[in-house]
Amino acid sequence: MKLRWKFFFILLVFGLVPLGVVTVASQRGIRWIGTVIAADVQQNSARLANSILKRTAENSATLLELNKKSFELALSRLVFEADAVLTEKPQGRRKVYPAADFDDPVATPRDAGLRPGYIKKLADGRSVNEVVSFEHPSVLFAPGVSPSKVVDDVDRLSLLTDTFAEIFAKLGHALHWIYVSSESGVHLSFPGHGGYPKGYDPRRFSWYLNATEEPRW
Repeated sequence: MKLRWKFFFILLVFGLVPLGVVTVASQRGIRWIGTVIAADVQQNSARLANSILKRTAENSATLLELNKKSFELALSRLVFEADAVLTEKPQGRRKVYPAADFDDPVATPRDAGLRPGYIKKLADGRSVNEVVSFEHPSVLFAPGVSPSKVVDDVDRLSLLTDTFAEIFAKLGHALHWIYVSSESGVHLSFPGHGGYPKGYDPRRFSWYLNATEEPRW
């Protein structure tokens, strides 16, 4: 082998070995840097996600508290208005429909129709869309109550129609139903609807008994 080839191979070896070492070291360094960056990104992402979740939870809690206060104010106003109309002589009346009319397509109010979110369950367990009216409340009489004997209560409670509509306009989709039930057995609901089970008497339910604090059954 000629001397120049020997020098060539010697120089090649001395050139490639350092290059290989540098390449291996660089690759390891790049992997290490990538691992560090990935870990740092993961930690930052976790911190960011935790911060977002915390802020979301705090905002949700604040929103719930505001909704609660809005409902309490709406309820206070409704109680005030109901007390006013029930303790005064009826000054006219507003059109209300018997709950049974909403189960009869011919008798329902003109504005009555199917609205998103309003569903009722049938006796066979099926759920169907419910016909409701946002212009007229529905009235239901408790079992044994003669409508002719409670005409004045119906006339008085019908005057709450505008109050119902205003509360719904302010609370929007956060509100589903508004009920007012009297000791005389008159039950007014807004929006107006039917679908009540036979023998329905709100005075037997816990929400009514808790409100009156005079359980009788």
